Amino acid sequence: MEQNKNNIKDYDNNDIFWKNFSKIQNNPYLVGDLNDFKCLFVFPTPSDDFSKDYYPTPLGTMASLVRMNKGHAKIITPDVKNYNPLDFAGYDLICFYPMIASFSQTMDLPQKIKKDFSNSKICLFNSDQHQHEMMLCAPKAKNLAEKIMQKYSSLDYILVGESEKSFINLCKKIKLKENDLETIPSCIYRTEGKIKVSNQPIIPVEFKFLPFPSRDYLEEKISPEGINSLSPRIHSSRGCTSQCSFCAESAANITLDGRKQPVLNRDINQFIDEIELLQKNYGAVFFNIMDSSFEDPAKEGIIRMKKFSEGILERKIDASFKIHLRAETIENLDNNFLDLLKLSGVDIIGVGVESALEEELKSYKKRTTVKKSICSMNKLEEQHDFFAIVGYIMFTPELKSEDFLTKVEFLKGINRGWDYMNLSHSMLIFPGSEYHNLLQKRGLEAEHDELAFLIPYNFSEENTRKIADEMSNLKKKCPEVIKLNNALYDAKNLVSRYSNKMNKHLWEKESVFLNFKKNLSEILLVTESKYSSYTHDLFEVIQSSSSDNQKDLIFEKNISPYIPPLLNKTTNLINNVLEDFESFGLSTNKLYLKTWLSLINTQKNIVGGKNV
Repeated sequence: MEQNKNNIKDYDNNDIFWKNFSKIQNNPYLVGDLNDFKCLFVFPTPSDDFSKDYYPTPLGTMASLVRMNKGHAKIITPDVKNYNPLDFAGYDLICFYPMIASFSQTMDLPQKIKKDFSNSKICLFNSDQHQHEMMLCAPKAKNLAEKIMQKYSSLDYILVGESEKSFINLCKKIKLKENDLETIPSCIYRTEGKIKVSNQPIIPVEFKFLPFPSRDYLEEKISPEGINSLSPRIHSSRGCTSQCSFCAESAANITLDGRKQPVLNRDINQFIDEIELLQKNYGAVFFNIMDSSFEDPAKEGIIRMKKFSEGILERKIDASFKIHLRAETIENLDNNFLDLLKLSGVDIIGVGVESALEEELKSYKKRTTVKKSICSMNKLEEQHDFFAIVGYIMFTPELKSEDFLTKVEFLKGINRGWDYMNLSHSMLIFPGSEYHNLLQKRGLEAEHDELAFLIPYNFSEENTRKIADEMSNLKKKCPEVIKLNNALYDAKNLVSRYSNKMNKHLWEKESVFLNFKKNLSEILLVTESKYSSYTHDLFEVIQSSSSDNQKDLIFEKNISPYIPPLLNKTTNLINNVLEDFESFGLSTNKLYLKTWLSLINTQKNIVGGKNV
């Protein structure tokens, strides 16, 4: 470790994230001395959230901006249900990062804060993250922000779109007690009892000048051996060149007054600098690269991806990376390229398969085909030891119930019949997306409050709705299905990371790994068989209009007796392989990582865009 622990914990004076950027001439994010300015960043989460250890990276970025300008910043992640006034005392600006899955609970806090600390200003922003986490960056975000301000009187500001420049300018205004916010880019604000919208457009991010996100609390997970047990989220780009109709990421920040480029890339060497910094100072070895598509844009993106792998190898960085690629991209990458990715530490690849039905893929404007998706999945796992995480939409507004089993069988065909998340996932439709427009044309948009972050919809077939409801309800009726899914992802990640060169010390005990892999395969097959039996029985019961009692019977036949024991078996299997390696004096701290899962897919029960 380059720094001692005391320096790492002194977040305001830990300048490794912004020191070099503060020296760049004409840096637009240097706005002057914010001395004595105090800003609090809040990310409320449920106590049992699978993602609670990872606050969104924009909070770290904004904290670095405040600190680079000599202000005071603090990041907290309180339980969304527990309000402690002491957490919020003494701040000039309190910022919340709103999430679709927890928005209503989050908005309870500003009301309480304003009551106790009327002089503190309260702000919302997103700026950048996955699509269900950036509701304030969507095409109609400005209208949405105005409605939020109207409903929640405790809010003083909402920053729409990419908001780094807006945010630091706002901090300066508050510091100087200047009330004229017309010059703040894309800012909705409250003044003299009225809600106003600034007339300045969104200012796109300038990566050359933007400091690295601060990593408050990351040091808490460093083992005695100097290895971090968390997986920092990192970005090498923003946006996406694809125009998938259901997705908001390609349209994020692309508004009439926003940026025009679908993708903005960081310099790849600067990106590797951040990885190296986190490894040297925090012992990070697991990195979650959050780019929508790591290969963007087009041929230049492939060259850039190659440069990334070569740079990681040249600097002798031993790490494990998760990236996202399109299915059709993978099919076109030759074996040497994939081997290079693997050698550089890429172990986990998210693949946008999306559907087993050609007509759905066309309606999504996907560039892939069912055949290409199958080829890509086989190529990744059978030939190159990657774990491919599938992006898959099981239930759509217009899915014919008779196609449900086709989509189930497709998952079995690519060895994902055990993956409950894919078996149950309903399409999420975001306001202003192309699919939202299609939904309106088809007359399937359901009635909803004007403050809707997901658009609720009706299914064209009632039986499809019933199947979707039952599949989603499994995680309520048997909470172990989510825990099992998480454990199976842990195990599959472990299989992929075993072949990472940073774990070559484990290869001398290959028999331990092979035994683990064999037992895991058996668990996956049993899990798949139970879900397969359940889905087929469910289809028959609903098609025949059987009673709710019949649904309960097939649940008791296929799920409740098997899933909890399978969870225990999987957990024990993981613990045992780790203990077996450790018994030979072989460290596993670069092998095992608890998999991050999104709140919206695990805790929330969303069918047809509605909580059920």
